Amino acid sequence: MLKFIKSQPLIVRGLAIFVPLLLATSSLFFLIYRAQVAAAKDRLVNREVNKVEVQKKLATQRFQEVVADLMILTNQGDLQALGSGLLDPAEAGNALEADVLRQKLITDYLLFSSQKRLYGQVRFLDPQGQELIRIDFDPVQDSSAIIPNSELQNKGDRYYFEEAFPLGQGEIFMSPFDLNVEQGKVQEPYLPMIRFAAPAFDQQERRTGLVVLNFLGQNLLDRLELDIDGAAGQFMLLNSAGYWLKGPTPEEEWGFMFDDRQDQTFAQRYPEVWQVMQADGTGQMETAEGLFIFAALEPLEVIQQVTNRAVQGISQPDGSSYRWEIVSFVSPEVLSALSRRIFAQLLPLYLLVVGVISVATLLILKQMQLATQTQNRIVAGMAIAEKISAGDLTTRLDLGERQDDLNRLLRAFDTMTERLSQLIGQIQASGIQVTSSTTQLASASHQLEATLSEQVASTHEINATTQQIAATSEELSHQVEQVADRVSATATTASQSQQELSQMEQTVRQLVIATDSISNRLGLISDRANTINSVISTITKVADQTNLLSLNAAIEAEKAGEYGAGFGVVAREIRRLADQTAVATLEIEDMVKDMQSTVASGVMEVDKFSQEVNLGLDSIEGITQQITQVIEQVTALDPQFTAINQSTEAQSEGAQQISAAMGQLNDTSQQTAQSMQENSRAIADLNQVVQGFQQEIACFKVSA
Repeated sequence: MLKFIKSQPLIVRGLAIFVPLLLATSSLFFLIYRAQVAAAKDRLVNREVNKVEVQKKLATQRFQEVVADLMILTNQGDLQALGSGLLDPAEAGNALEADVLRQKLITDYLLFSSQKRLYGQVRFLDPQGQELIRIDFDPVQDSSAIIPNSELQNKGDRYYFEEAFPLGQGEIFMSPFDLNVEQGKVQEPYLPMIRFAAPAFDQQERRTGLVVLNFLGQNLLDRLELDIDGAAGQFMLLNSAGYWLKGPTPEEEWGFMFDDRQDQTFAQRYPEVWQVMQADGTGQMETAEGLFIFAALEPLEVIQQVTNRAVQGISQPDGSSYRWEIVSFVSPEVLSALSRRIFAQLLPLYLLVVGVISVATLLILKQMQLATQTQNRIVAGMAIAEKISAGDLTTRLDLGERQDDLNRLLRAFDTMTERLSQLIGQIQASGIQVTSSTTQLASASHQLEATLSEQVASTHEINATTQQIAATSEELSHQVEQVADRVSATATTASQSQQELSQMEQTVRQLVIATDSISNRLGLISDRANTINSVISTITKVADQTNLLSLNAAIEAEKAGEYGAGFGVVAREIRRLADQTAVATLEIEDMVKDMQSTVASGVMEVDKFSQEVNLGLDSIEGITQQITQVIEQVTALDPQFTAINQSTEAQSEGAQQISAAMGQLNDTSQQTAQSMQENSRAIADLNQVVQGFQQEIACFKVSA
């Protein structure tokens, strides 16, 4: 098995070691987890069982307290005396004494109710069922109240009176646990109630009435709903039919009191658990719905045991309908949370152990890897030695960075091989390079011989060409001098044109100034005409007023009769003058309007002319600038043509010098061609020697 593991890859060997250890560790921790969960569940069950037992004891103590209170009230001496007075009302003074005793008992009952706070009603009924004393306690207001005589009722037909009044001395009646009903309806808010009753007797052991305590059941429910440290169960209380007296929600409680809740029972929701409860009475059961811890409580039997008094229910002496089930329900969520908490506690330890196993596996693999690497290095060294003996110097060892003795030996061996390979490689490369160089030299010599022959022919052609260039350069120099003279004349003419354009520009500017002056004067005339218009408007208004006054004067003259005849003539003349003034004013106004129209047209024409003059001025300025640029460019050409002339003369002299030099180059080229022929013969001899050396070292194989 060990040999098989060693022959596998490293990852497979690691898994072969790690996986079995991991499986064993996981199995062990799973068993521990299961044991811890079981132990925690047992502790939870024990706490819930203890809680249920404590709840039974608390209920028993509460019943014992209620029975003790009932017996105290029943055996009061004042109550016995009151009962005797009720049975013998004809005796002298009994009626007055009964009233005094009743008032005293009312005071005692009121104090009793206020101190106890356990009873919704404390009552005393006479043998006919009539309420003689009634004290009501309001748990919301936490106060007791005496019910007046006018509100006392007869309860002779109620079941608890019919069942309790016939009982013997010392016997007790207990009603079922239900909600208080008033006038045929369930009282709201709900008031859970248990009625305890016992008959009262006088000194002659005659029944004188019935003492009734309406025990507030909410006190019992509150006392049973314990908050025990570590207990996670939900408290439930069931009656003998499986209805919730205390349920998961208030809507599911007291289903037997309402027609629309008859199917809301524990028995229907958890039928399997209910069957076990009916069979065993006390125990526990776990289902998919959760964990149920339950204990049966027989109130009648319990009260009889702790008080040594006979207790009777409603026409069922065996008390089977009075059986209660105290249930502590632990939901699946609570059980899951318990498992998760234990898992969370064990997980760090499990991960720590897995980490230790992982580290140990890695250490083992590391040692196995080192042994394998050492063996592989030795085998690799032997293989390389065999290749070197065969002339192969290309293989290298991958030694890493380890510093052990084997690595130092192999590294020295590898260094020797590498240096030997480099030496042989350099020799081979040098041979190849020498061979290549001699070949290239031979080829270059042949090419150079051909090139020199071509060069001799080219020098003859170049010499003839340079002589032609010299003649052409002299002719070009004369032409450049003529062009320079013409450029100077053009520059002089352009300067004269520029002066004439400057004079024209000044004349146009004066014309622009005169045009602006005319436009301003025409504007002044237009303003004066506007002033005349305002005066004419005033004259027109005066003429209208004069005409109106003449009309009023004529009216007054007519009123005066012959006395106003002269005044009427004056009025007509004034009116005629006013009409003439109005007509003249209109004519003047028309003349002024014509003048304004003419002036406005003149202003527009002058403005238009001024704009055209300005445009002409701009054009003249542009032309002046362009002519100035032309003059500058022509002036700049003069020194350039002078420089060209000088360069042409220098070129002519250089062409003559080149012609002389090319003659000398021709002679030198012929001598060089003879030397290259001798070099070609020497290179051929060297190539033969190098090829022989290359054959000798070709048997070695080196890295590239």
